[in-house]
Amino acid sequence: MIKILITLSLFIISVSNLYSQNFNWITPNKTYLKLYIIEDGVYRIEKTDFTNNGVNTSGIDPRTVKVLYKGNQIPIFFQGESDGTFDDADYLDFYGVRNYGGLTKHYNGYSNAVEYVTDEKYNNYSDTNAYWIDWGGNNGLRMEVSNFVSPLNHPDNFSMQPVHFEKDIIYYLGETVNSNTDFRYFSNEKVSGESWFWKVMSTNDVHTENFNPVNVTGAQSCELKLLLFPISYNIQASNEHRVEVRINNNLVGTLISDSLRRMDTTLYFSPTLLNSNVSNDVSLTYTPVTGNFFQPRIHLDFFELKYPKAFSFVNNFTNIKFSGNDTTSKKITVNGVLSSNPLSIYDVTNGIKIENQSISQNTLTFSGKSNAEFDLANAFISKKPFRIENRQVKNLTSSSNGADYLIVYHSLFGSQAEQLKNHRQSFNNFRVFNAEIKDIYDIFNYGIEDPSAIRNFINYAVDNWSGPSVKYVNLFGRASLDPKKNSPVLSFIRISFRHTAIRLQTDTSLILISGLSLIIIRYR
Repeated sequence: MIKILITLSLFIISVSNLYSQNFNWITPNKTYLKLYIIEDGVYRIEKTDFTNNGVNTSGIDPRTVKVLYKGNQIPIFFQGESDGTFDDADYLDFYGVRNYGGLTKHYNGYSNAVEYVTDEKYNNYSDTNAYWIDWGGNNGLRMEVSNFVSPLNHPDNFSMQPVHFEKDIIYYLGETVNSNTDFRYFSNEKVSGESWFWKVMSTNDVHTENFNPVNVTGAQSCELKLLLFPISYNIQASNEHRVEVRINNNLVGTLISDSLRRMDTTLYFSPTLLNSNVSNDVSLTYTPVTGNFFQPRIHLDFFELKYPKAFSFVNNFTNIKFSGNDTTSKKITVNGVLSSNPLSIYDVTNGIKIENQSISQNTLTFSGKSNAEFDLANAFISKKPFRIENRQVKNLTSSSNGADYLIVYHSLFGSQAEQLKNHRQSFNNFRVFNAEIKDIYDIFNYGIEDPSAIRNFINYAVDNWSGPSVKYVNLFGRASLDPKKNSPVLSFIRISFRHTAIRLQTDTSLILISGLSLIIIRYR
């Protein structure tokens, strides 16, 4: 049961592996605007976004407005700031991204060494990212405005466009034996093969995904990256796992794997196999070597197609992304522009607003760096964060704070947490400190919901608050084995706690509650 809780909470990482953070990046009791971002793109914030969230802009010098991400300023473009007043027509643009899973280490259960690293598209806890707007003090970081016209033409009229196929539905514990005698079963790290997966494929199973017609150009090969993990093996056969891969019924490759070795492969094929006027499909067929008492099975994780997409606007927007380190500026032409519509071009890699464009008939020409990702809008930018919130955080980092008994709670249980605080103060004569989970997220993980924030907070309080050190941690809330509701089975499982108090000891496992999500941590 312990391993089940640990695995399904997807959280076991030792404190020593935490990345370094500056927990003083945000000023306690100061007003900020917190922006919740769920997809990549250029966002526009206007004066009404401030006033609708209770911020009076009459005293704000727009030149001091800053956008923060993970504690650092990012460059923004602020239209109309030069006069020092925040006028009705003024606005700021910035590029934001959703919360990705990122690089994830998977360990060999025997040697405890890193066996491989995956770049996860989906975060285990939340796909929502957090950006912050601050103002006052020094002037903020701004995008460079470029009017440079390059004498060089870009050699290609395309960039590689990704189409990603993945769903997180099944959680698998990886290469472990379902027995308490296998020590890998109790590993606090992700072992080989442990992850969320899309589906289990058995002999002759076929998985097909359709996608829209594509605007392919040039002779550049298309790429198809696939990740699959066998979960059974045949000791009487070699290379028993086989997956046939087809694009629009054309065989483009056969993946082969022996035993439990993962299939982490990229296939290349001609762009002529893709359709530009009718839908396309990618199809996987599992054709393993079968044998007596052997039931072949393999996990499908994801596959991602990249194709050479012609530079053109679709519904007045397009994104162009180059790879490599070449910073040379070159002329780029994009078809399908409407000269009567507004036009915005941002180099979101290098923080540049490009204003050197020219339009001839329906063709746009501009100059930009060869290592850039460009976000182009041939319309008014109207993308907004899905939520904007006026935020002030409490002072959780002051060295004058101190507690014997620490209560971490969700705001739904605010009155109950206060009642418990009063009881412990009078009955046990404890110094009690109540910390609301949103404040912990904001200070100790830049506003992003993740259990690492609670680890960081408790560790910080033990090491930096005035003594004697914290002795008890009480967690107030409700827990879930599947916080993102990925699994149709686990989504119906809930664990409710009135409150749980645990005494801090060296090498003690703590069960914590993050909002409505169960967290298990290893303290110290």
